Amino acid sequence: MELYLSGIVPDSILETQQGQFLDFSSNWTLLEDISIPETRIYDCETRKTIAHLKRNAISPIICKLAVQHFLPIAKKHDSTNRGMAAGTIHRDIINNKFEKSASVHSVILGYFDSTNGKLPCRLTKYSKDYFNSYQDGLPFIQSMNTCFKSLCPEAYQRQFTIASNSGFYIQDTAFSTITVNYNFRTALHVDKGDYKEGFGNLVICSKDLDGGYLLFPKYQLGIKLHTGDYLAMDVHQYHCNSPIQKINTDGYRISFVGYFRSSLSKCRENNERYEKRDLHKTDEIIMEIFKKIQEQVPIKEPIGVGSHGEIWWKRSAGRFTLIYKGRQYILYDCISSTETKKIHSLYPAYLYVKQLLI
Repeated sequence: MELYLSGIVPDSILETQQGQFLDFSSNWTLLEDISIPETRIYDCETRKTIAHLKRNAISPIICKLAVQHFLPIAKKHDSTNRGMAAGTIHRDIINNKFEKSASVHSVILGYFDSTNGKLPCRLTKYSKDYFNSYQDGLPFIQSMNTCFKSLCPEAYQRQFTIASNSGFYIQDTAFSTITVNYNFRTALHVDKGDYKEGFGNLVICSKDLDGGYLLFPKYQLGIKLHTGDYLAMDVHQYHCNSPIQKINTDGYRISFVGYFRSSLSKCRENNERYEKRDLHKTDEIIMEIFKKIQEQVPIKEPIGVGSHGEIWWKRSAGRFTLIYKGRQYILYDCISSTETKKIHSLYPAYLYVKQLLI
C-alpha cells in the first residue's frame, strides 16, 4: 500500500514543542492493521519517503534472541544523554556549561565517536562490557540490515558504502550504531548526527504492553508497531511516542534503532593520530590476541599496498588469521570448513579470543 500525506503542522511550530510529550487524536491517520503487509508513506508535496513499514519482517525466533541478549542490558542502565527525546533538557546550574536530559533506560551498542575530539572513535562501553551478549545478538541486528537492504536498496547502498569505508560498522551491516531503549516514551525530537542520505531503522520487541505509537505530528500520522515489524523512517522529521501502558508488571517494550553516525566517516584520519601516539599499545594488543590463542605472534606476510603507500599484511596461526588492510584490522576465526567468524577492529578481536576455550 502507498500512502501520500500532506504536512499539516509547520516545522516552525513543532520546533517550539521539542521536548514535549504529545499524543494523537481521533482525526489522525493511524496504521494499526497488521493484515496489510507493507506500507510506503510519502510526503505529498516533495514525494520524499516519510517511512516504509513492513509487518512481521523479522522472525519470532530472532526477536526472542534480541530480547534474551539486549533486554537485561537496557533494563539495567540509565542514560541522561538522550537530549530532547527524553524531555526538556536541564542546564547544569553550577557552571552553566553542561546539559542533561531526564534519566531514561537507553544504551548504545556498536561504534561511537568522541564528542570533544579527545578520544579515538571506538567500540562503545556497553559493547565492551557485554561483549558476549553483543556478539550473540548480532543475528538480530543483521536481520534489521537485511530488511533495510531489501526494502530501501538505494538508500542502503549509499549508507553501506560510507559505513564500510569508514571501518567503523557493525559486522556485515550498514550500521555503525544501535540505540536500544527500554520502556522509553520519547518526547518530540529529531535525530541528530546520523547519515542524512540513509534512513533510521526501527524494530520493536514488546510484551504485555499497550500504546507507544510512533507519531509524526507534522502529518498527523501514528504507527502501531508490533514485535518483528520493521520501519525505515526519516528521522529528521519531528517524531515522538504516545503514552505507554503496561498490561502486566513484567511488560516491556524494547526499541532498536540502527543507523550510521556520519562523523565516523572522518574517524580514520583522526584515529591515525592516536595510533601513531599509541603504537606500542597496538603491538601489545596484537601480542595479547595471539597469547590468548596460545600462539607466538606470527610473522607478517605482505598482501598488498594501500593508496597512501601503507603495507597491507596478514598474520596466520592455526585457525586464526589477523589481517590489516585499508587501515582496518579484521580477525578471522575458521572454526570449521563451513563456519568462519569475522571480528572487526583490534579490541573487539581481543575480547573475542579472551572468552574462547581453546
